[in-house]
Amino acid sequence: MPQLDAASYFPQVFWVLIRFYLLYVRVAHAILPMMGRILWTRELKKTGASSQMGAAGNLIAEHTAKQEALLTNLPYIGQVIRLETAHKRAKAQALKTIWL
Repeated sequence: MPQLDAASYFPQVFWVLIRFYLLYVRVAHAILPMMGRILWTRELKKTGASSQMGAAGNLIAEHTAKQEALLTNLPYIGQVIRLETAHKRAKAQALKTIWL
């Protein structure tokens, strides 16, 4: 059986170590900081410390308010974008007819 061949131990161990190192780098630099931010935000919400944190609490509250406002105004924003796009198309068509 090839996995029991003593000549192939080193390459197998080498690639396992490489893969574990890459997994460690991924966890340490991407997943753990993200989890830390999530836990910090949960702690702020749970203890109500956002009002006691001063500027940081105000920034979180402003960000949440902006997100809620954006979500409530999303249909209106879509209408504005469609109108602007239609206006730009009409302008481009007018310029096209002038140059042709």
